Amino acid sequence: METKKAVAGITVAALLSFAGAAMAHELFLKPEVFAAKGDSDVKVSIISTHRFMISEEVEEADTMKLGVLGTSGDTFGDVKADEANQCLVSTLHVKSDAPAVLTLERAGELYSITNKGGKPGSRKELEAQGLKVKSSTLYCKFVKAMFNAKSGDETWKELANQDLEIVPLSNPADLKVGDELAVKILHHGSPESTNVWASYDGFAPDWENTYAYYTECDTEGVAHIRITHPGYWFVRTMSTEKGVDGEYDSKNIRSVFCFEVK
Repeated sequence: METKKAVAGITVAALLSFAGAAMAHELFLKPEVFAAKGDSDVKVSIISTHRFMISEEVEEADTMKLGVLGTSGDTFGDVKADEANQCLVSTLHVKSDAPAVLTLERAGELYSITNKGGKPGSRKELEAQGLKVKSSTLYCKFVKAMFNAKSGDETWKELANQDLEIVPLSNPADLKVGDELAVKILHHGSPESTNVWASYDGFAPDWENTYAYYTECDTEGVAHIRITHPGYWFVRTMSTEKGVDGEYDSKNIRSVFCFEVK
């Protein structure tokens, strides 16, 4: 019999076993509202932070690729900096009240640990500058977020074909406090057994890298998260791949899935 493994209300910075992984901000999509009628505009923030969900960094707008899955016909406008709130923003043009899955892919970012601290750039570039590189990592990030989620709809099943993707196994619109959400982790389309973290907006915004829930996937890449609070939830996972000789030592891929619990 397989043993369930889960811990609620823990600080997990110590659990991050990947070199340098704790330094990279997590990436989120946060709509100002989670449902809207057709022919309306909704502001959507792209948040980069260690404190969930207070944005701490304005990333480069041209590294962001936004998309919409489903039949809603919704589209995103341009991505712009919001310096006052330390984030990026875009406008979701809502064409109908049909459910949609909002997607985000951030282009890979190279970051290295050197004898003079952390530096952006590859091993090759920084060594050419005379620095000694201890490690170099390519960080890639993917996000999905439910919008206009409705009971009885199946838009939540659509795959974004992200390199690392969190796939819900039931409709998040049906969740209530006390329920469990099962998710499957796909790494290049294949199930991966890995670690999974989850939390909700407002759980512990004063503490970095602090989550409400931690668990591990089974051998089929499935993890179970118990919903303990209403609000805007996220599930998060990550994986590593081998690097490219001379450029970076490893590739760190992160994925986040966001949804509202009423």
